[in-house]
Amino acid sequence: ASLNQVGIGTFNIACLNIRSLQKHFEDIKTLISFQVEVICFQETWLDQDQPDKYNIPTFNLHLNSKGRGKGIATYFKSSYSHLLDVDEADLQITKISNKRMDIINIYRSQTNKTLNDHLRRMLNPEKPTIICGDLNCDLSDEQPDFGLTLNNLGFQKLNKKATQDMGRNIDCIFTNTILPWSVTIKQIGVGFSDHDLLLVNID
Repeated sequence: ASLNQVGIGTFNIACLNIRSLQKHFEDIKTLISFQVEVICFQETWLDQDQPDKYNIPTFNLHLNSKGRGKGIATYFKSSYSHLLDVDEADLQITKISNKRMDIINIYRSQTNKTLNDHLRRMLNPEKPTIICGDLNCDLSDEQPDFGLTLNNLGFQKLNKKATQDMGRNIDCIFTNTILPWSVTIKQIGVGFSDHDLLLVNID
């Protein structure tokens, strides 16, 4: 199950629910050919952080592991630095930053009730920010409190199509309205996950 990279172009961020980093580590190496700066994975399924085992050349790696069906991995070029983590049993968040923007990678389990508070605390409304990840919630037919908070803080959801084989749009790319660049998204099905890959390009 490989990705066909012909004519895809260059992107800044790749976001994917990987459904086991260990199982799909070879598959994800193809993502580097997109020349991305940041790769955000959800559902890494790792019991503990073993960054040495999952390093990719030219990327820094920050793992936030919580076992089967959970956990996130954030790969980023050296222009970014790691700022903070949330590592609760039903919520993992990693925030990285460079001079021009913040990027936040989230995996939220369906039962989680704390995302709202964390968003209020960690979002800087004055700084261009991109939030990506699997929220386990289709905002088009559910009205969670964190959806309202994101709207109130000036964020909008960019991807509109279903991202999962079950037909739900639960993997999200949000940007805040002060983002001064135009953002385009490409959505691609990958053979090794039942979630689509979201590629974000910032001009």
